[in-house]
Amino acid sequence: MKNTYQVDNVVTEVSSHGLTLERVYGYDFSIAIVTNFTQNHLDFHKIMDNYLQSKLLLFSKYLSRSSSAKAIINHDNPSYEHFINACPSKKTQNSFVANDIKTSLNGTKYIVLLPSGETRRIHLNIHGNFNVYNSLACIATCFTTYSHLLTLDQIIQSLENFQYVKGRFEFHIRHRPFSVVVDFTHTPDGLEKVLKCGRQILLESAENGRLIAVFGTSGRGDRSKKTIVWT
Repeated sequence: MKNTYQVDNVVTEVSSHGLTLERVYGYDFSIAIVTNFTQNHLDFHKIMDNYLQSKLLLFSKYLSRSSSAKAIINHDNPSYEHFINACPSKKTQNSFVANDIKTSLNGTKYIVLLPSGETRRIHLNIHGNFNVYNSLACIATCFTTYSHLLTLDQIIQSLENFQYVKGRFEFHIRHRPFSVVVDFTHTPDGLEKVLKCGRQILLESAENGRLIAVFGTSGRGDRSKKTIVWT
């Protein structure tokens, strides 16, 4: 790919289906990232353990054996130890920690603690703790792999310049008698996090307000999660 398309780096999202069916056979990932593991795709995997084992393949089978390879794993996720144990090498561990997290209508603020002990304040235009995890993964990846090309200021500035992902806690109406947010969430865990984010925004605002949820469960996929969502 480097010679054909003059591409030095490729970032790709790899599904559990793709890992199970070996759609990434022959890939040698230099960095593997996982931010969460919750119920999904049980129409394909049948049980959660099968789903977990498929996710672990990214680290146990497809992560490069090179000494420069890196695994970025969310320590707060209950399955953290499974992913750590799946890594081919565990030479060095560095922690990137978010403290003093606050979410409001204007975005999310937090203080990042780097492995060196240095702290920096960050203001994201996107909302929710789940996006704090995503941004920490970005910081960890860039800071540990591309520090010879990017300064910490450039990494943080890029995150702060990012506006939003369409359909992911996307505001369609803001700062009027009411705000309207659209989110593609389709799992029990995802819906819970979106509702908690909405509640956090209300708590941080100066006005008392109500959180009204309108949601559906379309499609013929994993029907077991639909029962959880509706209860």
